[in-house]
Amino acid sequence: EAGDEVFVDYGPGWFQERGFADTSTPKKWDVDFLRQHGYCLDNVVPGASLLEGAGRGAFASRDIHAGTIIAPVPVIALSKGSLETMKERTDGTVVKSEQLLKNYCYGHPDSDLLLYPYSHGINLVNHHSTKSNVKLRWWNDSSPYFNRTLLELQQSSRLMFELVATNPIKKGDEIYMDYGDEWDNAWQNHMESWRPDPNNFHVSAETMNNNDDFHVLRTENEQQLQPYPQDVFTSCYYRYSDNNLLKPNQKRSMVVWKPTNGMISLRNLRPCRIIQRDPMTNFTSSNNQVSS
Repeated sequence: EAGDEVFVDYGPGWFQERGFADTSTPKKWDVDFLRQHGYCLDNVVPGASLLEGAGRGAFASRDIHAGTIIAPVPVIALSKGSLETMKERTDGTVVKSEQLLKNYCYGHPDSDLLLYPYSHGINLVNHHSTKSNVKLRWWNDSSPYFNRTLLELQQSSRLMFELVATNPIKKGDEIYMDYGDEWDNAWQNHMESWRPDPNNFHVSAETMNNNDDFHVLRTENEQQLQPYPQDVFTSCYYRYSDNNLLKPNQKRSMVVWKPTNGMISLRNLRPCRIIQRDPMTNFTSSNNQVSS
């Protein structure tokens, strides 16, 4: 009914794995309150962008008047340094690289602060300098957080933008935002100067999982002599709750892995290191995965 909170079942042990008590109770909001303070989350739908080479884009699901708030855009505070990594090439050289996530963050060249938006559809809004029909503006209640430190923002933050229509948008129109001249120039320079690095190539986890050469996962010692590509890691299916682990940070010297109903699910696929490998019978390699 209108005002009811929406819940989804994440499976047994979800709260315990994160150190929370499963004491959640459904909350019903007053509909008049939602009309006054709520946001519509279905104004934007994904689709194939009309821009050549852009991939996916965001499209209006209904006619939208100029000045309408299309979507809320809450953000997570990050530092630029947290998205930097050192990457070793196949020829042994080491270069500084940046995670792809940085391309989706807002920031300023004179600040170490980055803001990652995670609202529905916001990261599908493509750039167009002449056809832009939306803009970002600060949510009114964000101003008390403008002078907080990065740590304070990460611990308790209500920073949020609002995606606002600057022109009338028809149902089915693609939504564009002007990223600014600096971004536009940087992108043009990238397109003109970028060339594939012959010493640095991507190997997909799917390719490795379908390759017979990788069905036997390498131990840590074996990886010293024959390492996996830099962009993949080993992972296993396991649940903390199956081994009576009440909190993720609890330490155990050894846990015996045992298959249980519902374990082979993506939500239970977690990073793991192969310390030792012993022969087993009645074993299928599909229970081991290499992830990227």
